[in-house]
Amino acid sequence: EREGWAERQPSLSDPGVPERLAVVTSPSAQGLSDFLSTVRGTCDVRVVEAVMGGDLAARTVAAAVRKAALDSDLIVVLRGGGSVSSMEWADDEKVVEAVATSAKPVWVAVGHADDHHLVDAVAQKSFATPTQAAAELRRRVDLRSATAREAELRHERGAARQEAAEAQRRAVRARRAAAVVAVAALVLFAALLIVLGRGAI
Repeated sequence: EREGWAERQPSLSDPGVPERLAVVTSPSAQGLSDFLSTVRGTCDVRVVEAVMGGDLAARTVAAAVRKAALDSDLIVVLRGGGSVSSMEWADDEKVVEAVATSAKPVWVAVGHADDHHLVDAVAQKSFATPTQAAAELRRRVDLRSATAREAELRHERGAARQEAAEAQRRAVRARRAAAVVAVAALVLFAALLIVLGRGAI
């Protein structure tokens, strides 16, 4: 609170559907494969390796977050389950500072639904499981696709209305032209009758 870390991440712009996603985790993390399969095709995803338990965890997670921020639009710190005792890194000042002060949005999904850590408090978003974080990304992609399709349909409907209106204008012009031709023909016919009548006299 003294450093204002809790307000920094929420003040960053929401990433929407990120083009580049960095996942800070261990390659053997539980739930990683499910997360990657869920978000596959939504954006460019890369895994930034970190030790997610033990004495090296805090240092490697903090370093991985800073590295991930260099070339990503969103960072997800992911760890699927494990013992509570191996989660000390999630309350370590080095990790909390790295997440809070990151120039890129950081989401945390560490698979501990009943626990709340300092890293959760400073992240832009916190999820109880990696699956929930992946589902949110997929939801955003589906929403964007639906919005794009709706815009396309609106454009198509607008184009169809314009085409119908133009066809109606062409029909009106054609009727007017036909009427003019008909009137002209009647006038010529009447004139011809007059001329013929005078000749007969």
